[in-house]
Amino acid sequence: MSTFRFTAPLFAALLAAGSAPAAPGNWTAPRLSAPPRIDGRADDPAWNSLPWHGNFTLLNRPDTAAPVETSFKIAHDGRRLYLLVRCAEPEMPKLKCEITERDGKLWRDDSIELFLDVNAGQS
Repeated sequence: MSTFRFTAPLFAALLAAGSAPAAPGNWTAPRLSAPPRIDGRADDPAWNSLPWHGNFTLLNRPDTAAPVETSFKIAHDGRRLYLLVRCAEPEMPKLKCEITERDGKLWRDDSIELFLDVNAGQS
């Protein structure tokens, strides 16, 4: 079975509502035999055997647990990387979603950000 391994420089951060991983981590993205259905649901069989990753803290405050649980699953099929993210937001009506222009400052809204360093810190 082929896997991709994501370390702190490669999978730099998953940010949700100002949170970050509690500590730089290693996450393995197992190779899937078939890609998951892309529909925003976690019930596809492709996700069943994969673990949830989480344990996020507040951004720039590594000793403070994020007040709302965010977790994710990660996998690949040899061509694409797949993420399933679960954000347990208790106040959905208060989410901010105002940025609509291309390449807009989405981080000013409530969002999830994913940063990949495909060169592993090399120029």
